[in-house]
Amino acid sequence: MATYDLYFIPLSSLTTTNPRGPLGGDRGYIFPNNENGNIYADDLELGSTRGTLRLTGAPTILSVSDDPNGEFDDALDSNQVLAAPYGGLPAGTTVEPNYGYILSGSDGSQLTIYAVNIDSDTNNVYGIVSNKPLTPGVTYTTVEVFVSANPPYASLVTAPDGVVDGTAGAELMGPRFTDRQGDQIDGTDGLNDVIASGGGNDSVNAGQGSDTVYAGTGNDSVQGGVGNDVLYGYGDTLNGADTVAEADTLIGELGNDSLYGGMGDDRLYGDDTAGTDTLGGADSLVGGAGNDSLVGGFGDDTLDGGADSDTLVGGAGSDSLIGGLGTDTLDGGDGADRLFGDDTAGTDTLGGADSLSGGAGNDTLVGGFGNDVLDGGADNDSLDGGAGADTLTGGLGTDTLNGGDGGDRLYGDDTAGTDTLGGADSLVGGAGNDSLVGGFGNDTLDGGADSDTLVGGAGSDSLIGGLGTDTLDGGDGADRLFGDDTAGTDTLGGADALSGGAGNDTLIGGFGNDVLDGGADNDSLDGGAGSDLLTGGLGADTLIGGDGADRLNGDDAAGTDPLGTADSIVGGAGADTIVGGAGNDTLDGGADNDNILGGAGDDSILGGGGADTITGGDGADTIDGGTESDNIQGGAGADVLLGGDGNDGLSGGDDNDLIDGGEGNDGINGDAGDDTLRGGAGADTISGGLGNDTIEGGIGNDLLYGNDGADSMVGGDGDDAMFGGTGNDTILGGEGADRVGGDAGDDYIDVGNGDNIGTTKADGYLLTNNGGDGNDTMIGGTGTDVLAGDAGNDVIRGGDGNDSVVAGGGAYAGTYGLMGGSGNDSVYGEAGNDFVVGGSGADLVDGGTGNDFVTGDSYSASNGTNVHVDDLIADTLTGGEGNDTFLAGSGDIITDFNVGNTGTVNDGDTTNNDFVDLSRYYNAENLALYNASHGGVDYANPLAWLRADQADGVLNMLDGTGGLPSFTLTLQDGAGGAVAGSALTVENTAVVCFAADVMIETKRGPVAAGDLAVGDLVVTRDAGLQPIRWIGTRRLDAATLAAWPQMRPVRIRAGALGRGVPSADLDVSPQHRVLVRSRIAQRMFGTDEVLVAAKQLLQIEGIDVVADGAEVTYVHFLFDDHQIVISNGAETESLYTGAEALRSVGEAAREEILALFPELRTRAEAPAGARVLASGRMGRKLAVRHAENGKPLVS
Repeated sequence: MATYDLYFIPLSSLTTTNPRGPLGGDRGYIFPNNENGNIYADDLELGSTRGTLRLTGAPTILSVSDDPNGEFDDALDSNQVLAAPYGGLPAGTTVEPNYGYILSGSDGSQLTIYAVNIDSDTNNVYGIVSNKPLTPGVTYTTVEVFVSANPPYASLVTAPDGVVDGTAGAELMGPRFTDRQGDQIDGTDGLNDVIASGGGNDSVNAGQGSDTVYAGTGNDSVQGGVGNDVLYGYGDTLNGADTVAEADTLIGELGNDSLYGGMGDDRLYGDDTAGTDTLGGADSLVGGAGNDSLVGGFGDDTLDGGADSDTLVGGAGSDSLIGGLGTDTLDGGDGADRLFGDDTAGTDTLGGADSLSGGAGNDTLVGGFGNDVLDGGADNDSLDGGAGADTLTGGLGTDTLNGGDGGDRLYGDDTAGTDTLGGADSLVGGAGNDSLVGGFGNDTLDGGADSDTLVGGAGSDSLIGGLGTDTLDGGDGADRLFGDDTAGTDTLGGADALSGGAGNDTLIGGFGNDVLDGGADNDSLDGGAGSDLLTGGLGADTLIGGDGADRLNGDDAAGTDPLGTADSIVGGAGADTIVGGAGNDTLDGGADNDNILGGAGDDSILGGGGADTITGGDGADTIDGGTESDNIQGGAGADVLLGGDGNDGLSGGDDNDLIDGGEGNDGINGDAGDDTLRGGAGADTISGGLGNDTIEGGIGNDLLYGNDGADSMVGGDGDDAMFGGTGNDTILGGEGADRVGGDAGDDYIDVGNGDNIGTTKADGYLLTNNGGDGNDTMIGGTGTDVLAGDAGNDVIRGGDGNDSVVAGGGAYAGTYGLMGGSGNDSVYGEAGNDFVVGGSGADLVDGGTGNDFVTGDSYSASNGTNVHVDDLIADTLTGGEGNDTFLAGSGDIITDFNVGNTGTVNDGDTTNNDFVDLSRYYNAENLALYNASHGGVDYANPLAWLRADQADGVLNMLDGTGGLPSFTLTLQDGAGGAVAGSALTVENTAVVCFAADVMIETKRGPVAAGDLAVGDLVVTRDAGLQPIRWIGTRRLDAATLAAWPQMRPVRIRAGALGRGVPSADLDVSPQHRVLVRSRIAQRMFGTDEVLVAAKQLLQIEGIDVVADGAEVTYVHFLFDDHQIVISNGAETESLYTGAEALRSVGEAAREEILALFPELRTRAEAPAGARVLASGRMGRKLAVRHAENGKPLVS
């Protein structure tokens, strides 16, 4: 049910004339004196004089409602009622039209009126409605009278509402246009009009004033005119669903206008269409739905395209452009504009592919959703692409670009890169695979999430890749590139590619496996976490690999850059590869196992933690391997190599290098050049290589090779092995058991302190200190040394300690090692009990202080057996202080025989005087030959013959003839004089043995000692039955015993040791030991059983020297170990293999024993005895105490 406000004129506001006068009946008149106020058809009846009507009062509003049934609701009929009270009549009163009149006005106008009755039971109201407003002062004359035809409401005038309404047709509505209600554009009601053009393709000019225009349906053209206007396009909604869009044109013209295009493809202009208006105001343009075109013109305008694909041009002034939904094109024009591709709140999720152009001025462009194109134009702009794959171009000025979500392309200046005046732009890619180009100026580029491409262009730019696998190119200028974020907190960074280009750049890869290229100039690169590839390029660069297995190149990746400068590179954690390239680089591998190449230039390299591989390359490099086991190659140039901790491998390369292995077991090679090599702590292997090298083993058991050149070598602490190689080398062993080989050249060797005896090989030979070829000088120092001069005229000094010195000769097997060479040597055993061998050649051999073994000859070794070789060259032998043993060859001189003895030559002790074994020359067999060939002069024994031969100061077997060997020996007394013949005795040739008739307990019972053989099983006290390994005999006749009374046997009477011990008289040699068991032994030695030499028991009753014996045969036999056997019921010893005992059995017997027991050659100490071995003094004291106390020796 609809309600209408009708333009109603009550009769009180009208004046009429009736040419016929009053009519009778029940019809009233419209005149004041009419019958009842009713209006009838004849009230304005036609005639010769027509009726007239004039408006004398004011119209009012009559609100009527259609009938409830909805019938005829498009026309005024008798079914209407009052919608609101009127004239004292209540709402709901019936409203009924009567006659209709067509009137012609005095102003030429024509209109139609309808008489209306409002009937009520208590009151009635009468008046008229019309199709046009009545104009006051105009007289209307009746043209036609007709019965009311129920006029449509659309044909009736509604009440004046201040809105200038058009009709459904196409109208031209300009100033003075008046609608049916009487509303007029720029009329008497004022200039600020509200205009509704209605249907049709209207053309509206609002004129002056701040107007509001509704274009209505149809393709309208609206001009706001002067003033702050609001213009709306049109969009009808039919039946609540269908939308009919119209293509309107709205022009704001002068003033601050608001234009709303509504639905349809509208064109909105804030000023004029030609753009010549330079006084335009701050307009507001809203396109609404449809493909709109909005032009702001001059002034600070606001343009909103609304839905669909719009074109917005802000024009001059600081404009705000909003594309809205759809694919829009926005151009801010001059001024500081704000452009939004979608909506300003960013909530629009359906935005299209917008195109935004800021133009001149400091613009703000926001693309929103969709694949937008933003161009800031000149001046300092702010661009935000929003969601979608956007293209942002900052243009001239210092711009800020934010790509937002999506794969965006951002350009700080222009896309062609020809802009040379670009400012300091800020570009942010946001989410998506973005492309950012800074262009000229100091730009800031932030790729944001996903895989972005950033190009800084010219200027000092800052590039941030953000999340994702990014590609960054700084371009010219001092740039700062970050693969992830600047704070380094991004842990999801991708595999970024950063290129600094020209300028002093800073590149930071962040997380992920990044590729960084500094380009030209002095760059700083930090790979961050991940396995990165860093290339410094031209210039003095600083590279830091960060965590991960990185590859760092100071110059270019190919290593072909010949102009590289001083780079600084740090690998950080991870197994890095670092290439310094050309220039004086500083390289630090950091943690983990790195591969570092210094390249050309004087580089400083630190391997850091991990097992690193470092190559210095050309130039004077300084390399420190750091911790763990490194492999370092110095390359060409005078390098300094430091191994640091770990088992390092270091090679200096060409030129004069300094290498220090540091801690660990290092391998060092000096290569060519005069190198200084230091092993440091650990068991190092050092090779000097070519050149005159200085080598220090340091602490630990080192292996040093001088190789070619005159090298200087110091073993330092530890058991070192040093070999000089060719050249005149100086070798110092230092502390520890060292082994030295001089090799070729005139070497100076000092094995230093420690027991320097060498190393035993599997075949029994000893690798020991060897001077090698050339005239060497060897110094033993403290400790037990073994020195071999080898070929050449050597000077050898054993120093303190029990040394073995072999100046030259074929070879020696066993304790004293593999020794060879020849030459006229000077050998000095010096302090200690030394083994001194002159070797082949005319040697000077001096044992020095101590109990020495001295020979001027050499040895030949075969299958582990040493054979004395008399070189028949005159050697000069000096024993020095101590009880020395000489092995003299023919032609030798012993300068100090019997000088330094600690005892007399006839005291019965064979260990306290010098000894020279002449038994192979002066013996019974040779004496017989001599006596037979020298008639008239017979010597009773060999000793008498020897003493007689010494009378002229030279032993030569009286010019040996008759088959005697050719032999010459000079024995001097230390002062150059001859030793007296009477001073020559047999004391130092005593043989430890049994008398041949002593009965020995065996497996098959008692057997005479003279009947025993090798392999017989003998009863032993501690080990049961033991096989005899070696047995020997020595016969001494009456003459010999007379000449050597100290060799007479000692007889122990039956029962002399204790009750029934021995069971029969027992004859033994003076040095043969018997077992004593008593409490006195317990108190003196801490054990109740000791072994005492027979000659020390002469204080005991029943033990005496056999003075009247004609001759004696001594038998001595040997087991695997020293044993106690049963001899005539008494417990005595087997042969004891001490040094003195072996020396006393003669050379041939000694060689037999050593062949059976080769371990005796290398033993460092005397073998263990079966019991405590009492010394001579303590043995005599033990016997005295037993004699004084009357105690048996065996209890």
